[in-house]
Amino acid sequence: DFILDIWVHRYVGPSKSTFLCLAKYNGTACPICEEVEELRKNTDTKKKQIDRAKAKQRCFYNVIDLTLPEKDQIVQIFEEAHYVFERHLLNKIATRVSLNDHAVQTYYELEDGRTVVFSVSKKKSPQGESNEYAIEDLVKRPPYNIDVLKETYSLDELLYVPTYEEVRN
Repeated sequence: DFILDIWVHRYVGPSKSTFLCLAKYNGTACPICEEVEELRKNTDTKKKQIDRAKAKQRCFYNVIDLTLPEKDQIVQIFEEAHYVFERHLLNKIATRVSLNDHAVQTYYELEDGRTVVFSVSKKKSPQGESNEYAIEDLVKRPPYNIDVLKETYSLDELLYVPTYEEVRN
């Protein structure tokens, strides 16, 4: 697949680890979601605490950075929050499709794909620094050779699904 779209709990515990949300992934019990529900029941809990603990949607993509010299253009994994990147990409696709550019729907295809052209800038807030993306265009590109698939990562196979006990501990 060209994308792995999952829900995770970030910055968990003293090690600030990231865990797959078991409830959103496979519908099983998730100890972190259970903790979030307990926080919601407590009237002293601040909304900020709840927001920090609840699951966030993250997207992982196989990408090739075309701004690099050709010899350095290798398949890499790009990860970003759905809200920060993927929703902008989906909006651009919807806009292009409404203009009867149906090929955009398959921007990730080897034969009829498009290059996603975007810019990124740093955004500062009281919570820290983050990336802000603008999807500028979806440009028709030459077909990729099928051999590029040998270089891509099987994103779902890289995913570790912990047990309830592992997450709880």
